[in-house]
Amino acid sequence: MRTGGGRGDLTTRDVFTIDHESSYLLCIKWNDQVLHSKVIPVRQKIQLAALTFALLATWNVHAWIIPSDRGEWPVSWPKELEELRPIAKSLDCATGLQECIYTIPFDSKEDFEKYWPSLMMVRTPGSTLTLSKVDEIEPGWGKLLTNAKPCVRIRGPVASVLARYEKSFGSDLSSNDPEAESIRELVGPHGELPEYVTQILVNRATPVWRDSGKAPENVVGFKHRLRVDIELVVDGDVIDLNRIPLPQDSRIIDRRFPAVQVPKR
Repeated sequence: MRTGGGRGDLTTRDVFTIDHESSYLLCIKWNDQVLHSKVIPVRQKIQLAALTFALLATWNVHAWIIPSDRGEWPVSWPKELEELRPIAKSLDCATGLQECIYTIPFDSKEDFEKYWPSLMMVRTPGSTLTLSKVDEIEPGWGKLLTNAKPCVRIRGPVASVLARYEKSFGSDLSSNDPEAESIRELVGPHGELPEYVTQILVNRATPVWRDSGKAPENVVGFKHRLRVDIELVVDGDVIDLNRIPLPQDSRIIDRRFPAVQVPKR
């Protein structure tokens, strides 16, 4: 999208952010400069929608991110994780990639190792396990995603996509529902799921879902996360990879060390 006044293109870092607690922070940024911001007391939050539309009439916002100082993951996840909700942080992201990101920090190896088996249960078959290191900066995220301390980071689907997925595997599997059938067709022989899916219209009427990585080039739409992936921000003490089991069916992505460039001969 283009911004008004010829200011150029907004990027995924130029986010429309809402904070909760005692007030709401509404801001629009361009090239790391705040173009407009306003702090709204909770008692005035009913006015938030009107203010949003007023701002969007002036600036075409490319992305929005809603942070929460609480773990807002699905209630269907293991009940052992309920104790972690107060210390976790959540990001509901709509940056063209629609997904929820949950960050759970840990201060002791005992706590991390206690919850690690339950955390592994939330991942979907064939998902990735990314290894990062403490103090590594997440490019483009600023303070929204920090690796300042050991943590577990989980990327999962937004509530609406999760609800469609769960409904597709409900009790009435024989119903003639093209959307539900298209979701069931995305599941691999061992339960594997594509990382992102895109909804398209067949004959301009029937909504179906396709693997975003395999969608035709002329298909344009949001990429909705379907797979649940885990990232470990490792320090070697609180999170020590030598002390924990790793999922056997995960593809491990190790970002802790820079890639070695082999000189050409």
